[in-house]
Amino acid sequence: MVRLLLLSSPALCLLSGIGLSDLLRFLVTEVKNYKEELSDSDLTEEEIVKRNQERMRKLAAQSKEKNNKKEKGKDKDIVNQMNAYNLSEASQSLEPQEFRMSGQLVLIFLLVLTTTLVSFVLHSVWVGAEAYASPSIILANKDRYGNKHIIDDFREAYYWMRMNTNEDAKIVSWWDYGYQIAGMSNRAVIVDNNTWNTTHIATVGATFTNEEEESFRICKMLDANYVLVIFGGYSAYSGDDINKFIWIVRITSGYYPRTKEENYIGPSGYRTDASGTETMLNSMMYKFSYYRFDEVKPTRSNSEGYDLVRQYTIGKKNIKLRHFSEAYTTDNWIVRIYSVNDYPNREIPIKSRNKRRLFPSKKEDETNRMRKPEI
Repeated sequence: MVRLLLLSSPALCLLSGIGLSDLLRFLVTEVKNYKEELSDSDLTEEEIVKRNQERMRKLAAQSKEKNNKKEKGKDKDIVNQMNAYNLSEASQSLEPQEFRMSGQLVLIFLLVLTTTLVSFVLHSVWVGAEAYASPSIILANKDRYGNKHIIDDFREAYYWMRMNTNEDAKIVSWWDYGYQIAGMSNRAVIVDNNTWNTTHIATVGATFTNEEEESFRICKMLDANYVLVIFGGYSAYSGDDINKFIWIVRITSGYYPRTKEENYIGPSGYRTDASGTETMLNSMMYKFSYYRFDEVKPTRSNSEGYDLVRQYTIGKKNIKLRHFSEAYTTDNWIVRIYSVNDYPNREIPIKSRNKRRLFPSKKEDETNRMRKPEI
């Protein structure tokens, strides 16, 4: 629909301009004729005849110039018509002209049309300033008092990544933000808005649909250093990754059959509160979004962990992360960045450790004494 508007708008603007031009020309001509007719009431009969004769000469001269290549018979017909018009007009009585409503109606219509066109231009400028003039990475909203608030979380997060991460760092995020991250933070992304490789996108989706161990394994396989998610539960931003997560699950399930959409939808539907499924509450999308969210209140009237977008309290609190660490969260909690930890040190289980004692116990000493020496 947007493409259709962009393609058809120039042609529609030209057609509307031609129509308005013809309409204004007609109305202005009517007003001019009306003024001339009103001025005739102050002239004598001889003055009217002279004026009409002068008009006739001008019209005849113009017709001759325009019709030099035409037949002479047509020119004679035009002159005859002008003479007849001149005689009929000159024979009119000099009684004062009656009041004509058409002239005033034309003036009123011109005033209304001009006011409408000017107001439409001003409205279009305002709409363009509100909807198209500001960049897409900067959000703006108004409170109930009409005060405008700027939400600059995207630019804030991209600037942090540009200044605080290595130049060769790789970012895992959903493909919607790929071009923004690459352009604003100058960092490599695993997937971007060029969505031709759907298998690669499904692999990134698996980092969000699985639990932490599997997600950590995929991040290491992709050689990723950071994970970025968009969360709107604190600032009432509805375009976050939780609302997109059902589509992430569907894309991932098309290439990884172990991910099943029905495992993320409970009896009450797709939810992240206490009625959410265990698979949903253990997924990394849930943990990345709601990590430490149970420690803050979005507003004074809400409790800790209340999601302003979904309009309920989250189902699983006190989230712990082992293989990921929170690196940065913006002021309004819209952008959350996590670093991928290194592999944990290999630990030997306690049962398999060799317990060596410097001095044997009494029981071991007696056993050694009773043991026969080997020959």
